[in-house]
Amino acid sequence: MADLIDNEEELKLLRPENQTLRDQANLQEETIDLLREQIGLKDQLIAALQRETTLLTQQVQEIEDQLKKDSYGGPMPSSVRFSRPPKSARKKSSKKRG
Repeated sequence: MADLIDNEEELKLLRPENQTLRDQANLQEETIDLLREQIGLKDQLIAALQRETTLLTQQVQEIEDQLKKDSYGGPMPSSVRFSRPPKSARKKSSKKRG
């Protein structure tokens, strides 16, 4: 009979500890679920940033190509684009000034 009482006392002591452990396990499960959700959102963000990086890289390449075309091989030669204003059509006189 003494063993029976000891077992009942032990059960009374272990039940609160068991409940505490179950509560902790539930909290850990909730934490894991939240972390999985965060990972999913971060994966989506990474994918969006990779797409944006690809688009921006393409835009930079297009701009660089346009700059090269405008600077070196455009439709007008540089002598036409950066020519000096025409000099006067008058011929110099052999007479002295004044």
